[in-house]
Amino acid sequence: MQPRRFCLTLTALVFFLCSTAALQAQDKDEPTPAAPAAEEPDSGGLKEIDRPQWADKYPTGFPATQQGGEGAEIKDADYWFNRGVLLSVYGNEKAAIGAFQQAVTLAPQWSSPLFQMGVAFGENGQYAEALSAINKAIELDTGQGAYYYGRARVHLLSGDAPRARADFQKAADLGDQDAIRYLNKQGPD
Repeated sequence: MQPRRFCLTLTALVFFLCSTAALQAQDKDEPTPAAPAAEEPDSGGLKEIDRPQWADKYPTGFPATQQGGEGAEIKDADYWFNRGVLLSVYGNEKAAIGAFQQAVTLAPQWSSPLFQMGVAFGENGQYAEALSAINKAIELDTGQGAYYYGRARVHLLSGDAPRARADFQKAADLGDQDAIRYLNKQGPD
């Protein structure tokens, strides 16, 4: 594995683990009230465990005609996001991009799949697509230092050092430790 690919993949994995832990902590802090049994949709016997708060705003699966019949697994945005991260970690960026696109389709206001899709595009050498996806993630959540750090890494890979430096600085200003370490190593302009 190339060093650049490893760094972007490692960054994506760390961000995924941190965001998953934060979502689980948030879910535990704020329990959601149970819906009355009469209004609860039929999940075909499947139980949802640790479902993130954002998931209540989006569909839990595909229409019945696309679920694959009785006992089929419901594939929501969280499923596709996790699948994309695993595919990316194992170096299958093309398949990871497809999984992240499915997550974005199901949860268009969730910034993490967009960011991870951008990282996967960057790993695949598709810098314009990477920047487009990461920019959309930043539009949805401007306070994520990791997003600016990821965009900076894509700028570096594409040869745009001035924009990379500006994004590293923005990420550092937002408290991203990787950006702070990078800027400390690089020294002043």
